[in-house]
Amino acid sequence: MKSWHVMVIIALAIFLAGCSQGEYTFEQGFKDMKKIDNRYDINFHKEKLNGTMVNLELVNDVLQDLESLQRKVQQKKGPEVQDVVGLLEARMEMIESQRYWILAKMIGPRGVTRDGFACSDAPYVREASLYYAQSWQHAIDAQRILDEILARNQATWEIIGTDQEKPDFYRSRLDYISDDVQFNAQNMLDACKIQI
Repeated sequence: MKSWHVMVIIALAIFLAGCSQGEYTFEQGFKDMKKIDNRYDINFHKEKLNGTMVNLELVNDVLQDLESLQRKVQQKKGPEVQDVVGLLEARMEMIESQRYWILAKMIGPRGVTRDGFACSDAPYVREASLYYAQSWQHAIDAQRILDEILARNQATWEIIGTDQEKPDFYRSRLDYISDDVQFNAQNMLDACKIQI
């Protein structure tokens, strides 16, 4: 009779261990994402446009690792899996935003019209404006996804951060990007009759 009780207890313990291992939590997902950050010496909480950013040469490798992790997470089970998938999507959007910001900045002063320009700069202005617009869109998408996760799952508040503890990326000056793109377009149209 005792061996039957022992067998039931062992079976129950194995069942419970299997159930707990099958639940993939947001905290586990964040830790897995941080391993990628650590591998490339980047930081989800400290990056922002025109501040601390991912090196352009690392962007493709980082995105590839995040996509690989996202595919693995999609195979996991648990009520927070979708939030982890969203977190990884937001992280990729943050990095894409940084990529396009850097590409726009690499064009240099010929890509903006704030401090004077020539109509012959139109190709540079067009390209920089496109990059800035893409940077802005990716940044907005990243923030929207993170806000949705925070609104849906209170357990993520301490991990992602709320209010003043939100990632620095929220302090990127997106209004300036939007203004510069509109300013570029209007200046080129008014002065050069060129639509960008």
